[in-house]
Amino acid sequence: MDWNDPDEQSAFYELTAMSKSELDLVPFVLKKWVCSGKGCNRHTKVRDYGTHPFYYRANMIDTQNNRNDWHAIDHIFFMCAKHFKLRSRLVKNYPIDKVYLKIFDLDKPRIQSIK
Repeated sequence: MDWNDPDEQSAFYELTAMSKSELDLVPFVLKKWVCSGKGCNRHTKVRDYGTHPFYYRANMIDTQNNRNDWHAIDHIFFMCAKHFKLRSRLVKNYPIDKVYLKIFDLDKPRIQSIK
């Protein structure tokens, strides 16, 4: 996606304004957002609408409120439940930078295609 192109920017903003039922009608590619934990294969499924680095992941819990379901994967990373709990326990006693370096592989590819 070329962020300098105003047409592509307006198309992206139009996509983000759509509801989940409207997005279901737009063509997409299903991909895996892999947990960044060292040696972890767990993942969640995201939709690729061709708007890299933004991917859509529907919020299964809070369907009543319009929460932000679009994620910029170059700024955040996915943690499975196991690594989220582990991180939450460790940050209470250790600096967060040290925790991230110890339990996460930040060079691991975040998005993978589903075979």
